[in-house]
Amino acid sequence: MARTASLILALSIGTLCHAQYTATVKTSVEKVETSAWKKWATADCTMNYPSGWTSEGAGASERAACFQAAGDGTDATRDKVELFVRPADGKTLAEIAPPTGNITVTASESLKDRSMLEYTTEHNGRPLKVKQETRVQNGRVWTLVYSADPARYDDGLYLADAMMASFTVR
Repeated sequence: MARTASLILALSIGTLCHAQYTATVKTSVEKVETSAWKKWATADCTMNYPSGWTSEGAGASERAACFQAAGDGTDATRDKVELFVRPADGKTLAEIAPPTGNITVTASESLKDRSMLEYTTEHNGRPLKVKQETRVQNGRVWTLVYSADPARYDDGLYLADAMMASFTVR
């Protein structure tokens, strides 16, 4: 009888611990974006971005689009996601040179259809943490770049990942 009671007690404690662990993990890693998303599109590609961000449009150096988070009232660097497009010139993804300059690579991953590089650098004297995803499709190199102040990088990464996941080439 004591054995049965001990077994029931052990199973109860195990179930309770599992339920507590599951609840803790789910509530600590899930983030919910409450704002609506907007769609940005050209004849060649599309991507979604949070409605609280601004679409800055194209720019220099093969930049096809730039999306920036709202300012926080400080002079801190705003989170942004940029899209750069250039001709592939017949190169495969493996032949595309990684970025050069004053960078410190913190992570990298090569998948079949894209590569990811994470690094730290400085821009205009300010530290930046960057996640760069590169793809080769339709004869072009498509590079998505998320950059943020290192202290806020992890807070905005889930939005940048969602934007990059929504990116499609037509």
